[in-house]
Amino acid sequence: MTTISAPADPDQLRAEIAATRAALGATVEAFAAKADLKTRAADAATDLAHRIRARTAVAADRVREQATTAAVATAHQARTVSAAVGDPHRWQRLRRRSRSRSSAVR
Repeated sequence: MTTISAPADPDQLRAEIAATRAALGATVEAFAAKADLKTRAADAATDLAHRIRARTAVAADRVREQATTAAVATAHQARTVSAAVGDPHRWQRLRRRSRSRSSAVR
């Protein structure tokens, strides 16, 4: 069995007691934080929401990029087909007509 000897100096004893209280207080706070399930669950939900928003933004950027690529490819195909039938401005006239029809429907 180990015996603990107390320091002879009262000021040193008070300093050790203060240090022990501080360490004990930190330990109690750590246990209390682990036991606070409501706060831990709320923090986890917030973290998850941030991750979902970030992934959604990345997916939206990909969709926009793919839509732009598809639109450019479609326009190129339309020009190619229009040129093949001998009228390079036909696709522009058709486009204007479809726009005027869609704006009339609105």
